[in-house]
Amino acid sequence: LAAILRATFFGVDDTDLYNIRVCTGGSLWERVQDYYKTYGNSGCSRSFLRAWTILTELLPLAPRLTIPSLLRLILSRTAWRGMIAGDERYEQMQANVEKLLSLAREFEGKGFRNLFDFAEELQSLALHSDSEGEAEVTIGKDAVQIMTIHASKGLEFPIVALYQSASVNNRTDAFQADTDFGA
Repeated sequence: LAAILRATFFGVDDTDLYNIRVCTGGSLWERVQDYYKTYGNSGCSRSFLRAWTILTELLPLAPRLTIPSLLRLILSRTAWRGMIAGDERYEQMQANVEKLLSLAREFEGKGFRNLFDFAEELQSLALHSDSEGEAEVTIGKDAVQIMTIHASKGLEFPIVALYQSASVNNRTDAFQADTDFGA
């Protein structure tokens, strides 16, 4: 919750987060509620009040919506796409969100609908899957892609250029060692 409050979604500052931390309550959400009850509309920052309004609106809807629908609603209500539109990594972030939505659809296709279980699934993927990373960004068809032979394995391109493929290795030694640094 603290990461969401602080992230691009809401942009709650450190002062609000500190004030939330010192409020009474067990969980962070209970402290957020206490902070709002204590300071209300006049004592909280605009970013916190915006976060409060959106979270209290969406929280009751969470159990009734599908996970992809809830994610889309969050993106819409927070105007996230507009907030990142000027960012140099916009296309990568957009692709990552589309990947998250795809994972949510796959998860529900397995018969799961619980948000907690989905969060656990994401955490498990991040921890245990070596291949899980950022989404692939779709490159325009008139673009050059530079990649290693390993990264290009299984891909098809109309034209392929191999750098220095005509060069000759004049080394005859099967093994070379540096006298200063070893092998």
